[in-house]
Amino acid sequence: MIDGSEAGEHLAMVERIVDRTSTRLNVGAEYFVVWGISSALMSLMFQLVGTHLAPGNSIWIAWGAALAAVLFSIWRGRTAPQQRITFLEREFLTVLKVAMMVTFFVFIIEIFGANLFGGIGMGAIWSFAASIVLLYIAMHGNRRALGGAIILLLSLVVANVRPEYAGYALSAGMFIGYAGFGVLELIASSRAGD
Repeated sequence: MIDGSEAGEHLAMVERIVDRTSTRLNVGAEYFVVWGISSALMSLMFQLVGTHLAPGNSIWIAWGAALAAVLFSIWRGRTAPQQRITFLEREFLTVLKVAMMVTFFVFIIEIFGANLFGGIGMGAIWSFAASIVLLYIAMHGNRRALGGAIILLLSLVVANVRPEYAGYALSAGMFIGYAGFGVLELIASSRAGD
């Protein structure tokens, strides 16, 4: 049995540990920016081509943005300094990888002719996976992630209610909710001196 002063010391130690625990992402915020912009451009281009507001070959702009995001991710993964990451960041990266692998698997199935979801439907699946990642981060106390997830989920609702504007809604959700979250995390990290 411990006495009151010993219990107080233990509680003080736990409080110090909790105070040092950050809900910010010092690792990975730039991925949100790059993939948010790339995904937003993809949904926007599918909307513009699908409604004949852009020529069919302009869809290559979206594919170029997706390729640029992939190349950035590979480059960033190889050149990133091997810094110590927090438990939250490690868990976030795991959830991000799982969500994106599942989404990418569905995407590959679509490319080979399954045609389960179509172009705009794939944007909705991507937005749903992105909201799962942000909700996971939000569960650890990050309110910016919660805001981003809510924006993504609202974009899915708008896309469902107004299917003629689905690409615009999904594009706005990825740009504001996902890329915007990344920008806010980068700003928070720079203000904290990281």
